[in-house]
Amino acid sequence: LGASVLRKLLNKKLACLNSPLLVTGTSGLSPKEYWIINRVNDHETKCVVYCPDRKFFDLLLKDFSQFLYSNFVCVSGKMSAKIRTRNLGIFQNDPKCKCLLLAGVGKFGLNLQCADLLIFATVPKSFFEYQQLVGRLVRIRQKSVVSCELLYMSGTYEADLVKKVFG
Repeated sequence: LGASVLRKLLNKKLACLNSPLLVTGTSGLSPKEYWIINRVNDHETKCVVYCPDRKFFDLLLKDFSQFLYSNFVCVSGKMSAKIRTRNLGIFQNDPKCKCLLLAGVGKFGLNLQCADLLIFATVPKSFFEYQQLVGRLVRIRQKSVVSCELLYMSGTYEADLVKKVFG
């Protein structure tokens, strides 16, 4: 190969290393996607991944279909009420279904106390939204401990939002 071709290949490699994508197998995942998928795969009981951002929700849905080891269902505003109810029933009652990918439609009125892990894929816009989601998993007289994990990268808009929402 000529020197110019090698230089181009080297520059492409360096660009890949500097990009925010982590390459896993044949697919590129962002650090946040990679962390969520690994966390859900490592978690032994039921978990809820809350993602109100439509584009990121669609991306996670595609990633979950490809990389999750266990069964999952999703609930979004694009679905009919009948399908949402069916998917929630599957998540609550099927022991093989370990994960619920939840869009912004799932903030109010859901009973998700069968889960013991809540992952916020994006930072909630207000403390009220955070409390609403935690309240879906933590119910009166519940005996199990619920963990909440909030993902954001330091030095970004999300980090500023965390300071604003959580003080």
